[in-house]
Parts: sequence; structure tokens; C-alpha cells
Amino acid sequence: MENSIYLKHKAREQRIAQNSVLSICVNLALSVFKGVIGIFSGSAAILSDAVESLSDGLSSLITLLGIKLSYKVPDKKHPFGYGRIEYVSASLISFLVLYAGITSLTGSVNEILHPASSKYTALWLAILGVALPIKFILGTYLKKEGKKEGSHSLSASGNTIRHSSILSASTLAAAIILYTTGHNIEAWFGVIIAVFTLKNGISLLLETMSEILGKRTDAELARTIKEEACSFPQVLGAYDLFVHNYGPGKHIGSVHIEVPENLSMDELDTLERNITSKVYQKTGVLLAGISIYSQNGSEPETQEKKKEVQGILQAFPQVLETHGFYYNKDKKQLQFDIVISFSEKQRQRIYREALAKVQETFPGYQVKMNLDADASD
Repeated sequence: MENSIYLKHKAREQRIAQNSVLSICVNLALSVFKGVIGIFSGSAAILSDAVESLSDGLSSLITLLGIKLSYKVPDKKHPFGYGRIEYVSASLISFLVLYAGITSLTGSVNEILHPASSKYTALWLAILGVALPIKFILGTYLKKEGKKEGSHSLSASGNTIRHSSILSASTLAAAIILYTTGHNIEAWFGVIIAVFTLKNGISLLLETMSEILGKRTDAELARTIKEEACSFPQVLGAYDLFVHNYGPGKHIGSVHIEVPENLSMDELDTLERNITSKVYQKTGVLLAGISIYSQNGSEPETQEKKKEVQGILQAFPQVLETHGFYYNKDKKQLQFDIVISFSEKQRQRIYREALAKVQETFPGYQVKMNLDADASD
């Protein structure tokens, strides 16, 4: 299994690298074409577009370097590997886009304040017209491939290229207007391009920073992991799932499972190994830890206590879930966990009020109510 996973990751690395090289070559060619036209025509808008094509090529170069570094073999210093470098490279692309936007904006504003004449020929306009669909097709392709491969940096590069191709259409429109009517509005179009480029750069940066900080586990992935864990007859429920992302395709998680209290250690050991194997094969997530909730709910008295507690907590709509219920009759002890929605700003206050209400209903009992994080669906 490990060998097949290695081959899968190696193939992914090669596909992303090949797409990045393609993007570098195409964007460098487009940048040279537009740069020559912009210099000879004196057009700030086209020069701005040439700079943006160059930045698109550089973003693909960063993607290429990032994917190569991200597949370095784990070592003592970084035992979980270098997969998160892909997110770092995506953030660098975002800064590159922002830099291109600022450069374009300052150049266009300077052109508005100090206008210069621009001249075009039908040939130059034709070259711009040919370059436009090439860039759009390339951006669409890279974005699709990035999504397919789970590569944020490749998706960011493709999204940036496609976005800039749409804005390049405005540059071409301005050039055609000048060529046909003599009205020069290129610098204003350059400002529009720069503003949208800056907006795009900020969006990319925020998305990448969200990945680096640690996003909520994908709902479909969380559902699949819990379903696979609960597919074993001994598992009565799966809760408290945490999945840590160490780069695309590199996820390590933990989960609580609820099982009958009479399972032996040997049965638990076998069960945990089987769950870990099945979840990994199905999702690629390695469950590094499986914790146990012991359930003694078969006794009528336990069921009665559980229903009473659930009835009390229904008065608190912020409580999303109650699980891990255990009743110790001899010690007069109630144990359970609750999940309070992150949308509730006063989670600790709700927890204290709910705990007090349960304790009030069961005087003389020791109530152990744990507050779990609403980390996954």
C-alpha cells in the first residue's frame, strides 16, 4: 500500500510540474509580445498587461519550485514532511499578484496625470487578439488541473491567469477604441485592471492564509470518515473528529468512538486497527489516535438518565450535540460531552448555564460535562 501511495504522489508531482512548465513558457512568450507592442505603441495599459503576463509566469515558477520542495522526504526536523510548502508558495503567488497590481496602478495613474500619445497598427491589435484566448484557455486549464490535483498553488496560478485574461480584454477594447475613434482611455482601463488585480491578490492571500491557519474539516470528508468508523457493528457512534492538514493528500486525524463497555482489550485493539486501515484506504486520512467512549446504555436506569439530560439540554438551542454518555450508579456519577456551536459568542456562559441546570436536576450527583469543539460536521 505504501508503495502505491508513493507512486500516486510522484505522479501528482510530475503532472503539476509539467503544467507549471507549460504555463511558464506560454506566459513568457505572451509577456514578450505584449511588452514589444506596449513599448512601440507607448501604451501604458498594454505594458501593464505585459507585466501581468510576466507575473503569471513567475507565479507558475513558484508553483514549480513549491511542488518540488513539498515532496521532500520527511526528516527528524519535519517528521510530517514538507507538504505545507505548497500553501507557502500559493501565498507568495498572492504577494506577487499584489505587487503586479500596485505597479500597474501607479503606472496607469502616472499616465493619467502625464498623458502620452499611443499608436497602434492593425498587426499589433491582431497579435493582442490572438494572445487573449490563449491566456484564457491556459488559465481555465490550470485552474481545472489544480482543483483535480488538490494543488492550491496551481489553482491560484490558473485563477490568476484566467482572471487577467478577462481583464486583458478591456485593454484590447481600449486599444481598438483608440485605433478607430482616436479617443484615448487606456490609462483608465489600466487603473481598472490594476484594481481588479489587487482584489484578486487579496482574495488569493486570504484563502491561502486560511489553509495555513487550519480550516474546518471538509464536511464530506468528515461524514465519510465517521461512516467508515461506524460501519463496524461494535461502534455505536463516532465523534470529536479532528483532521490536521500537512499539505495536499497528507492528512492526520483523531476520532472518538463509542463502544459497549464489555469489549475486551483484545477486541478494542483489533477494532482500532481495522478502523484505521479502512479509513485510510477510503479517504487517505491516517487516524493517528482513536479514543474510546464506554457505553453502558443497555440498563433501563441509564437510558432514563440519558433521556432526562437530553431533555434538559434541549432548552439550549446552541448545544448541537450530546454524546459519550456514561452513568456510574455506584458513584452517582454522570459523564457526557456537549458540542456548542461556534456561532454562539458566549460559549462558556452557555456551558456554565447548561451544567448548572443539569446539576440542579440531579442533586447529590457528580456531573462531569465536557465542552467539545465544533471542529467538524
